Amino acid sequence: MNVELVRVLTRDGVRLDGAYERVREPRARIGDVLCLHGAAGNFYSGAMFERLVEPLRDRGWGVLRVNTRGHDGYFPTRTAAGPARLGAAYERVGDCEQDVTAWLDWLAGRGAPRAVVLGHSLGAIKALHSQVHARHALARGIIAISPPRLSAGLFRSNAPERFLPTLEEAERRIAEGQPRAILESPFPFPMLITAESFRDKYGAEAYHIVDQVRSLAIPAGFIYGARELVDANAAFAELPEILADHVSDRRLLRFEIIPDADHFYVGYQESLNAAVLAMIDWIGGPGSAS
Repeated sequence: MNVELVRVLTRDGVRLDGAYERVREPRARIGDVLCLHGAAGNFYSGAMFERLVEPLRDRGWGVLRVNTRGHDGYFPTRTAAGPARLGAAYERVGDCEQDVTAWLDWLAGRGAPRAVVLGHSLGAIKALHSQVHARHALARGIIAISPPRLSAGLFRSNAPERFLPTLEEAERRIAEGQPRAILESPFPFPMLITAESFRDKYGAEAYHIVDQVRSLAIPAGFIYGARELVDANAAFAELPEILADHVSDRRLLRFEIIPDADHFYVGYQESLNAAVLAMIDWIGGPGSAS
């Protein structure tokens, strides 16, 4: 396998790393798929994307697996403003616009004729958010694998005992001038997170995928595991129907539901690969519209 370790510098000076796996025959290159990890993930440890590489390359698509500034739980770094702490505990999701733009610029510089932005979980939300708010000319479509609804109103109604104590502590710390105070949160899973990052991700409506699909201008394929849609998790319940009801142009949406699969598709990688390839064919073959 021909793997190249690569890096970019975002507009605000954050260094991000990734791995690019080109197609075997350059003349057969249709485009590239940019893969965005979920919360606290990274480009090198996720088996889901690793197992997608060969099927995509066989179809003529190079694969760029990357870090966003939300990779891992925490890491020290430098930015244009000086030393900084980033990672899942410190990130603001909206900054993904700079991360995704930097990676798509890199692909453009390597001669990519087109790109599809693919993400899992929070990475799927970043794929949608970035191409709604900072659409890149190279991006022909989005594949969103299991994006949840990030909605404070929803969490207040459906998980108040787990959600509200952390949100209230976050709001208190921010009011006291400690936005980067570390909280130990049980929601949506046990984690360490700053007060401002918790409010940004879970205490607002800025990244609600229902709002994102209202503003779509390029095709977006959604893949869900059937179990996550019915396991009494309000962040996923009935999402395909809800999204279809809110998109401005239904021709821009396609859904694949994988029977019995959960959020991580354990034991269903081949079904996930097939769903991704079907989305790729729908979005991005030669001659597709820009």
